[in-house]
Amino acid sequence: GGAYSLASVVLLVLGALNFVLFPSAASLWAQGPERLALFVLRALRLTVLALGLFVGGACLLSPWGVALLAGTRYAGAATVLPLIVASWSAYTLMQVLQKVPMVVGRNTASLAWCYVGTALLNLALNFTLIPRWGMEGAAVATLVSYLVGVVVMGELARRWLPALRWWGALARPAALIAALGAAGLALRVPASAGLLRAAASVAVLVVLYPLLAKAAGAFTDDDWRLLKSAVHFT
Repeated sequence: GGAYSLASVVLLVLGALNFVLFPSAASLWAQGPERLALFVLRALRLTVLALGLFVGGACLLSPWGVALLAGTRYAGAATVLPLIVASWSAYTLMQVLQKVPMVVGRNTASLAWCYVGTALLNLALNFTLIPRWGMEGAAVATLVSYLVGVVVMGELARRWLPALRWWGALARPAALIAALGAAGLALRVPASAGLLRAAASVAVLVVLYPLLAKAAGAFTDDDWRLLKSAVHFT
């Protein structure tokens, strides 16, 4: 329960996206399918990059953060926190992709079946994994279910918008996040660490992550110009 509460901060990204994406997608669809496809692909890539900070931060800081916010009584939550953050991140990507069938096909029945299938897969995996691995099994079941949901929702979106090669937009950011998560787990800040070490680790992550994203080609100069124009607009 504590890990889910801490991981729910990822839903702030989802809330902001739901506020912006649907009206933008509807407007671009009126200008043609190519414009909508380019918009969704960029939205996917930038969303994954934003979520990568949460995943990397959870991997790096989970023992320290859980001890600070929930106490040593809930130390076990530190093990599953990165998995839950990754699960909510995958769920957010499903929400981005679902805008295509909603806007293009005005079809909600297929979306409902996608979410029902995801829930049933999660249930089946829970029955299989929880007896063996406890709460870690439940977290793995949720992550696997949502990752499968991303694939199904992506293919559903591509059925309505054939130009949407969604996997290409996710490949480089996902590889970067996987590498960053592995490094974070290897260098994680222990629960006994002081505030200075935790703050320094966060600073290194925040500075290093965009540089790595740009070096990997996951973040482009056009993306940077877009973000700067958005900041100036606000």
